Order: sequence, then C-alpha cells, then structure tokens
Amino acid sequence: MSKAHLVVLGFLNTQPMHGYQIGQIVSERRFSIWAGIKLPSVYKAMQVLENKSHIHGEQVTDGNNPPRTVYSLTSRGRKYLKELLTTYLDETPSIPQDFWLALSFTSGIFSQEELLAFIDRKIGQVSDRSNCDNSSHCDELIRTGQAPFIHKHIVNMGYRIHKAALKTLKELREDILSGNHEHFFTDQGRQK
Repeated sequence: MSKAHLVVLGFLNTQPMHGYQIGQIVSERRFSIWAGIKLPSVYKAMQVLENKSHIHGEQVTDGNNPPRTVYSLTSRGRKYLKELLTTYLDETPSIPQDFWLALSFTSGIFSQEELLAFIDRKIGQVSDRSNCDNSSHCDELIRTGQAPFIHKHIVNMGYRIHKAALKTLKELREDILSGNHEHFFTDQGRQK
C-alpha cells in the first residue's frame, strides 16, 4: 500500500495532469512534511502506475514548448484508487493523518452512504480512544517518579488531539448530511 500511489491517483481523479503539475502540488502543499511523501516517490509511483495500466500517459505539445506527457486515470486505476481509499479509511492507521489524506481524495469515488459509514466508524474509533481516562494513572506514575513529568503533557496533548478530531469528524458528518454536496458523491456507489 503506497501513499504516493494514493496521491498520484487522487490528483488524476480530478483531472489529467503532467508529472510536473503533480510534483508542484505535492511541493506547494508540503506533503513531505505532513504526509511523509517525498517528490521522488511521486515520480516513481507514476512509473509503476503506468506500467500497471492504472494511468495512461499521452504526449501533448503546447505551442513552442517541448512535448509533455499528460497522464489520466484509467478505469483500472480508478478501481485501484477506490481500494486504496477503502484501506486507508476503513483501517485504524498507525499515522492518523493518513486517514485525512485519504479522505481528501474521495470525491466521486463513494456514495454519500459509503462515506458516512467510513466517518461513523472513525468517530467510533476516536470516541473509544478519547473516553479513556488515563490521566490519574499518568499522574500517579509521575508522582512516584516512574515516568517523567513530560509524559503528562504528552498524554494531555493526545486527549486534545482526539477531542479536536472527534469534533471535526462530527462537523464533517453534518456537512455531508446537509445535502449541499451531491456532486461530490457517486450514486449508490456507482462511479460517475
């Protein structure tokens, strides 16, 4: 499972692009910092995806500029994108931002009901973790010298992160249910 594959397929799901465009977006949005995706892995992913017929490149000339290869998503690539998204959205990723990264590429891939199911499962996962009250246990470990004082702050930060994630997920759920985003979803899981 490759995040670089997810990113390349996700961008190509929105429109055909050449490699430089994808690389530019990855750089501008600082994917290397928050998603752990480096530019070389994006270009390598494009090669692999083209070799596996998930994307198709076509030489395009614009004016006097040298030809560029513009890539588009194939039906096979769209199916693979849906598989990748399902994996990232349905499993509890070891890196929480992987869920949010995957969520950002869901346009036109899932029905409203399918996306709500992913959101609801994630709300349940985050709620389960947020409801743990280990602060008194943590306080005891710090008081007895079994853990450094810094641990209390790290644990408290974790609670705040879970609380913010839960709030965001609930807001997202309400926004999905608002009916203002029908164009974002497929009809009953059928691809657009």
